[in-house]
Amino acid sequence: MLDVEKIKNTIICGDCLEIMKQMPDKCVDLILADYPFNCQDGRKNYEEFIYETAKEFLRISKDVSNLIIINSPAKIFTTSKFFHDWKLINEISLLRRGSLRPAYHFGFQHNSLLVLNRGGIKEKWNGTKKNHDKNFLTDVIQYQNGYRGKGGVWHPQAIPLDFTKKFINILSNEKDLILDPFLGSGTTAVAAKQLKRNFIGIEISPDYCKIAEQRLRQEILL
Repeated sequence: MLDVEKIKNTIICGDCLEIMKQMPDKCVDLILADYPFNCQDGRKNYEEFIYETAKEFLRISKDVSNLIIINSPAKIFTTSKFFHDWKLINEISLLRRGSLRPAYHFGFQHNSLLVLNRGGIKEKWNGTKKNHDKNFLTDVIQYQNGYRGKGGVWHPQAIPLDFTKKFINILSNEKDLILDPFLGSGTTAVAAKQLKRNFIGIEISPDYCKIAEQRLRQEILL
């Protein structure tokens, strides 16, 4: 069993399922899971992969905790049944700039983001508490995806840092533990560090792990 205190604020290169299975029960306050579009660990059944991750998300989350899931609307439709132990707080459409064009058979031009909670949202909510707050996030958000670093190093599907910070700030408190099982180029880790949260990042690609570690070593986090 992994000692959470020893892996806090670290990036682990490996299979998220294998690593999460070594984590203790009820240790995480917020999970941000921006799912890959297909299996990347040798599995062939994508729904089975999401089912297995959903089981681990539930087990390692605290009694009062939040979960963010990002995936295509089609994948959300077929796999949301695996998250029935959570309460839906909101569904947000993520419109990526540059992807808004005619699509064959009404193809999706956006991804879906689900905000889920267990145990009650009150303790893990720092957002608006009134309706029609014009300064708050809406349920349709447009953004330019992709992280580009020095020398042209980039991750084509990365969600912007400011966007990630808003959700982490709203759905967790300082010193909470944030888990990103698909860390990519490290945006969640950078956001957590800026907001004085702890984090655990898991990423299967050694190349993206290196990018994430480089970002965290910068004097000014970007």
